[in-house]
Amino acid sequence: MTEFMHPLKSILQLQISTDEQAVLYLPHILSVLKADDLHPSEHTHKWTTRLSSLMLSKDSAARWAGISLALKTAMLSKNILLDCAQSWVGAALPLLSKSEHVPTWKASIRLLRHVFTAAVDIPEFQRQVSIPNVPKFSQSLISVGEKCEDVALKILVLNTLSHLVPLYPTLHRALHGSLSSFSLKYLNGSVPQPIPPSLLRSACELYCLLHYTGGKVGATTQWRKAVDDSIAFAWGTFISLRTTFRVIPNSGVPIQPTPAKEDPLIGVPLHLDRLRAAVRVLEGLLQTTNARPVSIPVGPLVKLATALLRSSVEDKVDGPVDPIIHSLETSAVPHMQQIGCELLIALINCAKEHLTPHISQLYLYVVLHLEKQHLSPQRLVYIQAAHALVRYTAYPHDPLIHSRLARAVLPPLLQLLLSRSEMQHATDAAAGVGGKSKKGKKRARGYEGDEVFNVSKAVVCPTKKDGEILILTFEILHALLQRGNVSIAVRSVTCRTLLAIYTTFPHIPAAALSPDPFLHQRAFSTVAKVCSEIASGTTSSMGKSLGLVVGTSLQGAGSQDMIHQLELLLHPRAPPLVRSLPHLESLSLFRAEENQDEIATRKGLMVGVIDDLTSRESDPLPTQNIRIETPTRRVPEGSNVPQSMNSDNTPTTTESPLSQLLTRPPGANILAAPGALPTAEQSRMSAPVASLHTADDSPARQESSSGGCPTSLSPPRDSIPSAFMASSSARPSMSLTATAPSASSAGISPTPPLPDPNDEDEDEPMPSIDMGSDSE
Repeated sequence: MTEFMHPLKSILQLQISTDEQAVLYLPHILSVLKADDLHPSEHTHKWTTRLSSLMLSKDSAARWAGISLALKTAMLSKNILLDCAQSWVGAALPLLSKSEHVPTWKASIRLLRHVFTAAVDIPEFQRQVSIPNVPKFSQSLISVGEKCEDVALKILVLNTLSHLVPLYPTLHRALHGSLSSFSLKYLNGSVPQPIPPSLLRSACELYCLLHYTGGKVGATTQWRKAVDDSIAFAWGTFISLRTTFRVIPNSGVPIQPTPAKEDPLIGVPLHLDRLRAAVRVLEGLLQTTNARPVSIPVGPLVKLATALLRSSVEDKVDGPVDPIIHSLETSAVPHMQQIGCELLIALINCAKEHLTPHISQLYLYVVLHLEKQHLSPQRLVYIQAAHALVRYTAYPHDPLIHSRLARAVLPPLLQLLLSRSEMQHATDAAAGVGGKSKKGKKRARGYEGDEVFNVSKAVVCPTKKDGEILILTFEILHALLQRGNVSIAVRSVTCRTLLAIYTTFPHIPAAALSPDPFLHQRAFSTVAKVCSEIASGTTSSMGKSLGLVVGTSLQGAGSQDMIHQLELLLHPRAPPLVRSLPHLESLSLFRAEENQDEIATRKGLMVGVIDDLTSRESDPLPTQNIRIETPTRRVPEGSNVPQSMNSDNTPTTTESPLSQLLTRPPGANILAAPGALPTAEQSRMSAPVASLHTADDSPARQESSSGGCPTSLSPPRDSIPSAFMASSSARPSMSLTATAPSASSAGISPTPPLPDPNDEDEDEPMPSIDMGSDSE
């Protein structure tokens, strides 16, 4: 029977017996070596001795292999690290002062960083190994970072120093000036190529941790000094980027900057890179920690952020300016606005409620940028700023600000609404309607112009940033509807749009929404949660929203909130919620219930409603939809007044408010209001025109009237259900629009609709009182 060989013994005999084999088999050894193999045994001493010999080898590749194996051993066994740390530090630390290859430097830095940070809980190890060697190690890192041009090595050096400074702040107090100069070297901008983002991030992290070297007492002072210096540096770069514009600096007094003396092709990109670095430093300083409380300069930071957000291509200085400089500074304006928004996000996350005196001003600037058209990368920053505002700051009392914010973030969501052709296709597929029927062939000839070239539908959220914008927009609207001060008209349109999206979301395939397969479920869960809160009121009224709440829970959007709502339905004795059931004035589901403010808001968002008559002629819905007959007046026999008829000589019917799905035709965003008929006054004023337009544009009527014979109309029904009569008297807006045949094709003149008796009473003049009568 073959005797079991210890893993270290096999590696020592077969894979690292020579320096060449150690380099060749290094990846395999690193993959198979485990912590159990390094338990105390007779082979452990041989293993550590072989590693020390590899680290002191004359071959650079062998030294690299030995240092890599020592790092792996130190990570797997702390006991071996404590025993061999002194010898490993003595072998690896001198390599940083010599001319070595970059991989050898990287391996040495990783090994020494692990040695100095893995045993901070052992005081004796700190006294004998760490305290004497950490300052030497940091000084060697600074020299390596300054003389090496490899970006990855510079990032490793900066990250290592950022890891060591908080652990040994007292040992780095003498190196504060060197560390500050080394980090600021990568924060002063670069041309023609900007500083790589990863290198900029590492340099900012190191600079933001240097205040630890001041101790518990001096750290606060050094942190505030770093913040003030960064704000002053940012103002200087901002003014250098606005030499052809009027600038309002920190003092609040407008000044005219002096023209730059350097080449504008170099100066403008350089100052823009410096401004970006200064803002990154401010973000890092706001996120760092201090041993004692510090005072944040909220006012200067808000002025800097608003100055960047307020930057525009207007306010050009008077007098002649260099067109090249002006064009370069104009091209830098969008980047400055985005940098200011990033600074605002960091300030909101840090200051939160301390920004209350400036909250209205910050809301205004963010809303102004959201109301403009931006690409996804630029819009994401403003959406994140709006999300931070509604989440962490106090709400302003003026409803205009939140109303404008809701109107600004709502339009991008309208692309989630299905078009009429897509909705018809989805409904036919659900109903099992085939494409070979006669009706289907007629529908095929009735295509719209832009659908001819629509080979494949574009993805709604093609990038990851688009998906983040979608989720953050839902969360912003949720916060505004839950706690915000939004006007009634905007709240109504927002609720109707969210309910429309919730209705059409199951019809949107996951691949048509985003390449990310998980975005569909996340977005649907978010909008379902918002809609369930919209429809929920008190415990007694939540039963009216039972279908929405249960449907949301069963469709995969269940959460703790959904379970809580179901608990309220099952246990009505629970304490009632604070808010009440939404009333019709706050949630308009009928066309007639819209006031002028809601109509103006809806039209301003480019949201329309599908007219009932147009919907029947151009895109008829399936037969399973519920339809309610519109009440009509009884007309005496022999009257020539035509009644509203369909093409099959049946009384006009309107769709149930709950049966219409919210759709959007190509080229326009449509929000179909159930029962969407004009009011009584509007229908009386537009009835003749509408009837002629409908008769002329109807293909069925043109075919029937092409022979020159007048179209015969059947008399109205003699009986009307009492329920519908009561509904007609209670809701006069459900009026009837008369439809007459075309005068040019049928040879008859259109007959106006029957006048309303109530309207005649309103138009009748008031009787005058004769003051000179005999009654005196």
